[in-house]
Amino acid sequence: MGRFYFTVLLLVYLAFAAKAQPEVVLSPAHSGGDNSLQIGQPVAGESVSDSGLKILWTAPAMEEATSAPKPIVLEAATTTTTVPSISLTTSIAATTTILASTTSTTTTTVKTGTPPVFEWIKIENRDYQNKQIVSATPKISAGLKSESGLDAGKISIIINKGTGAAKSFQIKEADVSARSLENDPVKTLAFSYDLPDPGRLKPGSNTIEIFAGNAFGSTSETMVVEVFSGPLSVTDIPVHFPSPFSPSRNRAEGLKIQYTLSENADIDIYLFNIAGEQIKKISCSAGSEGGRAGLNQVKWDGLMDPGGMIGNGIYAGTIIAKKDGKRLKKFKLNVFD
Repeated sequence: MGRFYFTVLLLVYLAFAAKAQPEVVLSPAHSGGDNSLQIGQPVAGESVSDSGLKILWTAPAMEEATSAPKPIVLEAATTTTTVPSISLTTSIAATTTILASTTSTTTTTVKTGTPPVFEWIKIENRDYQNKQIVSATPKISAGLKSESGLDAGKISIIINKGTGAAKSFQIKEADVSARSLENDPVKTLAFSYDLPDPGRLKPGSNTIEIFAGNAFGSTSETMVVEVFSGPLSVTDIPVHFPSPFSPSRNRAEGLKIQYTLSENADIDIYLFNIAGEQIKKISCSAGSEGGRAGLNQVKWDGLMDPGGMIGNGIYAGTIIAKKDGKRLKKFKLNVFD
């Protein structure tokens, strides 16, 4: 009886074994040249691609060929790559796509240069000093330089910037007093500009800004100046130096008479000896040394109008407004040789 059951079980096992499908494995040794599927016993197969990747292939039985394939595994010593899935029918084809990154480099050339630089600034023909006393319509002059070029059309003067009375004036070629002719572009430039009546400065404190630019930048300088109100006057006590003046020792540098005017004006200076006789008259034009608003220093060599050099003694000086003959100030002059 036991032998009978054993025989039955053996027959059942053999029947199921006959219906079982063998595993299909692709390998270089068990695949055709067109990569067609072959049915055989399970075989461990692999192939190596030109790039050094080892490819292991497995597939289901033929009647399951239209179902989703098992993953394809690519192995390499240093690289792991996932490739698109492959549909299996009667053949298998594998495609590998390699993407390369491209770097685009743009080179931009940036020009370099220097903006304008102020070398000097003068108001009323003298070097600017803070809170300098000037006329209501002063002469403004400046010198600039730049290795990258200068253009008078890019220079302007702004009066009282940031206020309701602000005014701007453009420098023109006619205002250029000097430039470097040997250079192209122009590297040095000077201008002189008489502020017109529409830009007249108000009594009290005012600002004057000079702006200059070129292709590489700009620069500006702002000056604070004072304008006196009221009639023409000498605002301080006139002095002279050296004091005493020595005709023999100081003739080369001369005698300087210093005073401050409230505005530009034509001025006459008269010198008298102790007897009241006029020995010298010095005339100064408005806007020039001796006749301009602010500080003035009038030079005299000591020679008298009647002739000869001034002698030792005390002399009287008077500053007169030529326009109306008004005496503005008196002073003393000491001479000792």
